[in-house]
Amino acid sequence: MKIHIVHGSQYCSVVINQETSKPKCYEVRHLCDLAMLAAWNGRDWWTIHKQAHPGDRVVFYIRRPLSCLVAIGTMISPPRLQDDPFEEWYGRYIADIADVQLLSRPIPVQEIRQRFPNWAYWRQPRAHICVPPQFAMRFWNYVLSHL
Repeated sequence: MKIHIVHGSQYCSVVINQETSKPKCYEVRHLCDLAMLAAWNGRDWWTIHKQAHPGDRVVFYIRRPLSCLVAIGTMISPPRLQDDPFEEWYGRYIADIADVQLLSRPIPVQEIRQRFPNWAYWRQPRAHICVPPQFAMRFWNYVLSHL
């Protein structure tokens, strides 16, 4: 079993602060998708590294402004190229994910950096990755402790 970190997209909802009239962006789209999958024990596709395999575990990271790990899941299909030119993830690899569980609390990127100071990925987590073997079990156990 390998562990993959996948990202939520840059899409967000904009809320206007009534006191300051300044907009604030909340990245809720994929967080809501994950909450529905967890509540209904559903399955859906997600972008993934092309060398992932069914049975691999997935950790969901939602980017700015949240910048937190929020859920885990299990990959249940081989990666396939998204070949629908009308899909936003056209040309990327996707796979079906199931068994989604939300963490009891999001794990902020700052906390991960403190816990894994030698893991350079967390300085600027931008791409899907397979967790390096030297961090895999410790990272997975740490994430599981937040279920």
